[in-house]
Amino acid sequence: MKRISIFFIVLISVSCTQKEQVYDFSKDGREMYNESLSTFPASIVSHFPQWNRVNVISVSSNISKHNMASTISKLPTYLFLNTLCKTKNDYYNIKSKIEKEVKHIINVLDTNYILALEMPTIWKDYAPTYVNYDDSVFEKELIGRNINKVSNIVLPIFDDSGTTPTKLPEDYKIYCIDSKSGLFLDKTYYYIDTTNDIKVIPVMPEMLKHGYSRGYALSDKQQRIVYWVVVW
Repeated sequence: MKRISIFFIVLISVSCTQKEQVYDFSKDGREMYNESLSTFPASIVSHFPQWNRVNVISVSSNISKHNMASTISKLPTYLFLNTLCKTKNDYYNIKSKIEKEVKHIINVLDTNYILALEMPTIWKDYAPTYVNYDDSVFEKELIGRNINKVSNIVLPIFDDSGTTPTKLPEDYKIYCIDSKSGLFLDKTYYYIDTTNDIKVIPVMPEMLKHGYSRGYALSDKQQRIVYWVVVW
């Protein structure tokens, strides 16, 4: 019988200091998953399953609080739960329910969506390139990637190894339940300036400076389901 090593990765950052810790899938993993879920309003993570109801492969999250003196790049706040269905029947039963729930189904090769980008990172040629805000190349990429998009669908950049803009492999499709503008977390999870106000994110369109998006990512080929939420 083939043995599979599975692990739990969570990124936690307090006052712009990020640390990566690795856990096995045991009590620690379940507790950290539930702790990450509790960061978000219940209404935007209601689609996430209970830990013991799914076959979990990995979990990754970025739960970051930042101080006013922050100059370090700020990732959006996100949570990804990567699961593997044990049988095709299980997978397609869940997929059928998801297709009835979601509003948008996006092929990962499509480009007419907005990426929840970190500050000050811009996605270029499917790899992160760090540039200054005053750089003309940066401004050009902003126009090409996010600012001129007519879509109101915002997608995260997943912790995966794919070559698509979302970093998911090409066999995935993304199922977006909803994507809304506004502030949905305590202000300490956003960039705060010296006047204690939340900074505007320049890499996002005018009507989506802040917001959340949530949904699933499914691979028929691998029978995998990723539950995701991102807040920027």
